[in-house]
Amino acid sequence: MKPITDTDMIQFVGIKKLDPMDQELINRISTENFEKIKRKLKNIVKLRVHIKTYEHEGKQKKYSIHLQAAAPAGILNVDKEAGFDLARTLNKAFENMRQVIEHTYHQEGEQGTERQ
Repeated sequence: MKPITDTDMIQFVGIKKLDPMDQELINRISTENFEKIKRKLKNIVKLRVHIKTYEHEGKQKKYSIHLQAAAPAGILNVDKEAGFDLARTLNKAFENMRQVIEHTYHQEGEQGTERQ
């Protein structure tokens, strides 16, 4: 993946290949989760959501989602999350991103109070 540019806060890749209902769903879920990620990182962040679709023999599409968050402290990636339900797969990818942030910055126990 290329680094995130300064032009957009949330950048979508591959979304134009989806139907309008799926585009709206991705936009809504990404916007909600973007705020949570920004709060966890405690800073301005840029987010890239890369969506690929795969056609299988049946009628269902399989979705593959890659996330990349760029903050002043560094770039965090969720390499691959795949599934047949778009909303569930996207939410799972964002949950994995929050876990990567917690692991990277050791935020598991923080609840708004500082340890003395």
